[in-house]
Formats: sequence, C-alpha cells, structure tokens
Amino acid sequence: MANFFSGQKPKQFNIESRYYDKKKEEEAIKKKLAAGDTEGYQDYLHTKIQDEWRVDRRDDKKRKAQRRLIIYVILAALLIVALVLLNKQ
Repeated sequence: MANFFSGQKPKQFNIESRYYDKKKEEEAIKKKLAAGDTEGYQDYLHTKIQDEWRVDRRDDKKRKAQRRLIIYVILAALLIVALVLLNKQ
C-alpha cells in the first residue's frame, strides 16, 4: 500500500551549457590552414560566405519593409487628400 501513494520520482533534466567562441574557432581554422589543411580552408570559406549572405538577406528584408511602409504612407496620404477634395465639392 505504501507504493501506491509514493509514485516514481520524475526524471532529472541535465543539460550541459555550451559557449560558442567565434574568435577561438577562427584561430583554430587559421592554424589548420597554416598546417596545409585545404579541406578546412574550404569549410572556412563556406561558413564565411553563408554568414555574409545571411547579413545581406536581413538587410534586404529591412529595405523591403521600409519601402512597403513608405508606399502605405503615401497611399494613405493620397486617400486622405482625395477624401478632403471630394467633401469640398
């Protein structure tokens, strides 16, 4: 009867925290390059290009959002002007 009231303990959740140090990784890649590892160099270039493209995409999205906002403001202003002119007649 004692087992009926005391249930099984929940499983523990243990996660090891991770820290990504970009400078440390770049230094490790440069050391590999100095040792003559061309595959490491290709991986380095690949990640570098991907990072640059991500930044470019973010900038493009911001620009498109700003353009869209400007267009909406202009359309709203034109609509207001049109309503004011129609109400005067």
